[in-house]
Amino acid sequence: MSGVKNFGDRCVDALPLSSSSSSSSYVSSFASSASTSTVPSSTTSVPVALTSPSGAVAKIAPKRKRSSRSSGDLPISNSHTADLLPKPEKRSRSCSSSSRSDSQKRPREPEGWMDAWTLIEEMRSQTEAPVDVVGCEMLGDQSAEPAVFRFQTLVALMLSSQTKDETTAAAMQRLREYGLTVDRVRETSEQRIKELIYGVGFHNRKAEYIKRTADLLAEQHQGDIPRTLRGLVSLPGVGPKMAHLCMQCAWKETVGIGVDVHVHRISGLLGWTRKAKNPEDTRAQLEAWLPRERWRPINKLLVGLGQTVCTSQRPRCADCLAAPYCPTGRRNLRLSKPPSLRSTSASASASASSSTSGSNKSSSASSPLTSSPTFSLVASSASSPPLKVKMESTSNDHQSSATDEQTPHQKKKARNQ
Repeated sequence: MSGVKNFGDRCVDALPLSSSSSSSSYVSSFASSASTSTVPSSTTSVPVALTSPSGAVAKIAPKRKRSSRSSGDLPISNSHTADLLPKPEKRSRSCSSSSRSDSQKRPREPEGWMDAWTLIEEMRSQTEAPVDVVGCEMLGDQSAEPAVFRFQTLVALMLSSQTKDETTAAAMQRLREYGLTVDRVRETSEQRIKELIYGVGFHNRKAEYIKRTADLLAEQHQGDIPRTLRGLVSLPGVGPKMAHLCMQCAWKETVGIGVDVHVHRISGLLGWTRKAKNPEDTRAQLEAWLPRERWRPINKLLVGLGQTVCTSQRPRCADCLAAPYCPTGRRNLRLSKPPSLRSTSASASASASSSTSGSNKSSSASSPLTSSPTFSLVASSASSPPLKVKMESTSNDHQSSATDEQTPHQKKKARNQ
């Protein structure tokens, strides 16, 4: 930088200075010519000043960096970049969610469930189970006020958890004789309630729940039970199964399936649920395919079956009319599928085989292998197996069939030879 400045001073001193105007014009012309000269990149951002003895000062502006864009190009702002760029085409979906059929949304119903339901109803009509006599819906005093009857039904459901129906009915009889109302329970000590319900499972904990529930009903629900599933579940000691059954028995409203240990276990044995982890999982699977008008009777139907025939310890599959439609019953008794299930599976297999044969028809026609055996599917009647496979055998196949017709003794003799 100092070299450029001294060079300019020497040039100015060497010229004859006639007037200040001529010197200033010369300095300005020299400054314009010096601005076009090559300056190191490290000094382009610093302005250079040339001075003369007369005091005239000329500033050299820093060199501007030229843009790589030509003068004809237009600046593109970030806000309009998306508008100028080509937009990708929208993909057209072949099958939208709104166009899906109901069969795709709802899970498939278990095969033969209607036949099994009908046969279970027939068995239940012939045999009386404890749930038919002393079920929770029958333990309340129906002649009392509606609010009192609903409270008694709720207490009966709370006592029935992990307790036999006969024991629950005996405890409810003692409570009703003592006085089973919200106000009466609030006046009674917890110890007295324990004595009245002694014999039911976890009677100490249930006495505490009944006492707290009576206080909550009096303070928050005007002495009546809630009419919503969420309100019932919020009460101490009331789970989803009790809430669903209470809505059915006390309020005569069905908002879901009440699943207890019998419904949870037998639904899995019948193949109506798949790998259900808990009663709530069973309820969700059943509600997904079971018609809504059957949500209420399924509890009493399967509970009675579990109490009489399909017990947890030793299920009597030989006495069960629905055993042919039950995967567990067929396995235990070594039964084959009934004709109705075979015809259903035959139609499904026939449709699947027709689609695969149509896809393989062109490839088999162009195949050079003519000595390989060909297969033909023949539909069968309802009493015969679903599909028969006929095979045009070769000479090797005749030998194998002749070997199959030999008796075990002849086969052993041939192996020894």
